[in-house]
Amino acid sequence: MENKMMPWMKKNAFTVGLTAALAVSVGALAFVANVKPRKTTAQMASLAKTRATLESELAAAKAKYAGLEADRNNVLEQTKHLLAERTKLIELEETHAELEKANAVITQQKDKLLSVNEKLRGEREGLSADLEKTRSLYEALRVRSDGLEQSAVSLKRSLSERVQNAPEFKALSGRANALQAENAKQKAAIQSLNSQLEKTLDRNKKIAGRELKMKKQILNYEKNLRQLKKENQKLVTTNRQVNQATKQAPVSLNRMAQENKALKKETSEMHYNLGVFYTRNQNVSMAVFEYERALKINPKNAKAHYNLGYLYAEELDQHDKALAHFQRYLDMNPQAKESEPLRQYLLERNTMGNKPARIR
Repeated sequence: MENKMMPWMKKNAFTVGLTAALAVSVGALAFVANVKPRKTTAQMASLAKTRATLESELAAAKAKYAGLEADRNNVLEQTKHLLAERTKLIELEETHAELEKANAVITQQKDKLLSVNEKLRGEREGLSADLEKTRSLYEALRVRSDGLEQSAVSLKRSLSERVQNAPEFKALSGRANALQAENAKQKAAIQSLNSQLEKTLDRNKKIAGRELKMKKQILNYEKNLRQLKKENQKLVTTNRQVNQATKQAPVSLNRMAQENKALKKETSEMHYNLGVFYTRNQNVSMAVFEYERALKINPKNAKAHYNLGYLYAEELDQHDKALAHFQRYLDMNPQAKESEPLRQYLLERNTMGNKPARIR
């Protein structure tokens, strides 16, 4: 098989050969210089000139060899930088995939909330229609009641004027009593309708409150979705820049390490904030997922350790995991204001075993 060599290796081989040849020539000149002089003065001067030329060429060859050695070291350093940048690129791609998954989960929950909101809006419209019907019926009954009252007053006046001479007094009196009884029934019906109207209005207010709460949750989801999209775009831009830098020239390894550290911190804080959002909305499973993602990116996120320990202890009853996260939090923040209640909780869990213990 053909022996393939890198260009700098070929240059080194050439330099070594040239150096050896010059060394032999210098050695020969030294040997001639030590031999008893038999040449003429002109020949000695020619030899001295040749020796000086050879020594000059040797010095030039050594300088060229040093330059080639520096080039080889530079190429090795650039190769090292490119490998480090390739590792960074793989990590960025993994982070991008994880953000895409979180984005899909939030989109699904947003669609679910929109569906619930539409259902509540339909119920509210139905209640509004029932309310209008009840008001119409109430107005009709009120008008009828007013008419009955006017008729009763008119009949009483007529009876009082004709009571002495009218033979049908008893019949009219009975009719007036019947009208009064009917009037009382109508009033009772009106009171019942008023009660139903008040209940309907109260229920309508509750539905409006629930709808407002749903709208706020949707706005929060949309805000988080926009934040995730911004983070996603930022990762895409960073990925494109890394690819371009890999093709053109290596960048400073120290600067890349600092940017990676800052990006990890920002991503960890984003997952932590999502965990806080889900905790406030009582979505424990999603909150645990986001806090664990934050700790996977940045294990030194003390706030994530504390909140995750609290959920395991108070919501999920998984005290072994809670103990581990609270211990990590105390290791990082031994003087925190929550340190004493946490130490009391750790002591009670370690001494009582499976008996209940809560954070005070």
